[in-house]
Amino acid sequence: MKCLSCHSHARRPAPHRRPRRWFLALLAGYTFEGIGYVIAGTFLVAAIQQSAGGGPGGAPWILVGLAALPSCSIGQILGPLLTPRCCTTATTVHSCSATRW
Repeated sequence: MKCLSCHSHARRPAPHRRPRRWFLALLAGYTFEGIGYVIAGTFLVAAIQQSAGGGPGGAPWILVGLAALPSCSIGQILGPLLTPRCCTTATTVHSCSATRW
């Protein structure tokens, strides 16, 4: 039962904290990576169909899915070993490679 006469039970709002610099860099990296995936994913099938003369269609997505399948397990193993700076660098390099494609 809550005490109505005492204000000590009231919850105080958490103080507003500014995001750390590494978090902002990681957020920017993920944003650019997402943009890279959207561009690459949108035109991947069209580029393959054009180069293969209308051939495999959506079949490359099966290969992409199979290649991505072990990534969750690998991420669980390597995640605790990586620093935020390492993750930011890897995400940035990966997003640059996806947009150059």
